Amino acid sequence: INVQDNICVGSEMIVDLSVSNGNISDAMLTWDFDGANIINGSGEGPYSLSWDQPGIYSVNLALSGLECSVTVSEQEVMVTDLTVFTIEDQSILAGETVALSSASSGSVFTEYNWTSIESLSCNDCLSPFASPGATTTYVISAFDPESGCISEDQVTINVEYLVPSVPNVFTPDGDGLNDGFRPLGMESVEAFKFEVYSRWGELVYSTSDFNGAWDGTYHGEEMAPAVFVWQAWFRQPDGEEVFLKGNVTLIR
Repeated sequence: INVQDNICVGSEMIVDLSVSNGNISDAMLTWDFDGANIINGSGEGPYSLSWDQPGIYSVNLALSGLECSVTVSEQEVMVTDLTVFTIEDQSILAGETVALSSASSGSVFTEYNWTSIESLSCNDCLSPFASPGATTTYVISAFDPESGCISEDQVTINVEYLVPSVPNVFTPDGDGLNDGFRPLGMESVEAFKFEVYSRWGELVYSTSDFNGAWDGTYHGEEMAPAVFVWQAWFRQPDGEEVFLKGNVTLIR
């Protein structure tokens, strides 16, 4: 009896019979597949089999109706169940890290591989840490070199971005406190433009510099206390653009 020594749960295996001497065409063959699913096959075979549960199974064949003695050996098959699973989909804020805590039914010889490795702490371990800059789907593959079994699971980490905020008052008096006017919370912003207008619609300040801040001057001259209008455009790492506008009071 020719069988595979090790297969996966649900995988198809071929069983066939080799006759070394003589003819068994007149024999009555009784196969015992130890609870396997018989996908197809009849008579001498070959047969296609599968098992639904892991374990060690035996394949036997009994022959009757022959004048001579026939010896057919019993063959064992190890059925392996390889399953890997990771965490459920979840959301994090941009800049945060999440543990992709995973589990596997594999042995110490099981090999693991992740996709989207550029934002993972490791790509061949079971439970890496992920720090995605944008929403990312990670796929883990487990491979058992002994049985050839493969299992996969995946998780999507949704990255949410904080919308920058803009103060409504600033005091450019040189005391080192609240002297500059600019958007706050731009850690996840890829690009932006920030403009400030006088009450008459004159542009008094504009910047795309993340380190820039308006000091309350225009053409080098201090502006008098007043209410100014500002507007800002922000581009997030996922390409989404956000537009904000509002008023700010300059106090001296």
